[in-house]
Amino acid sequence: MLEIRKAKPGDAEDLCKLMSELVGHTCELETLREQLALILADPHYGLFVADDGGRVAGTVMGIACYDLAFNGQKFGIIENVITDADYRGQGVGRRLFEAVEQWAAGQGCAYIQLVSSAYRTGAHQFYEKIGYTREGGFRKRF
Repeated sequence: MLEIRKAKPGDAEDLCKLMSELVGHTCELETLREQLALILADPHYGLFVADDGGRVAGTVMGIACYDLAFNGQKFGIIENVITDADYRGQGVGRRLFEAVEQWAAGQGCAYIQLVSSAYRTGAHQFYEKIGYTREGGFRKRF
């Protein structure tokens, strides 16, 4: 059964495979392990995985940021969004976004935004379907 949970150090190998798929080149596992340790130790980061019996089927990372403008309201940024090709169309991405959005709201973020490469038109349709709007990127207000 698929579980959405916070990432753990033991997820590094599966995350590296997903990052290779996302960016189109080989992931350096040791570098990812180092970055993962930093991310997991920082409360401004929320890194989530979709765990299917020990296999990471997808991931999303949220970052809570302070802002000097707008009376200092915090905002969230979404990065590293990827669902394994074997799991696409099964609601995994939607569940990951629900988790990161809930986390960002809990961090006091007024909204969350993401940027996606222009060629990822299928992803853009998904973002719009779950409530994101095009604003020079994508933003969803809470």
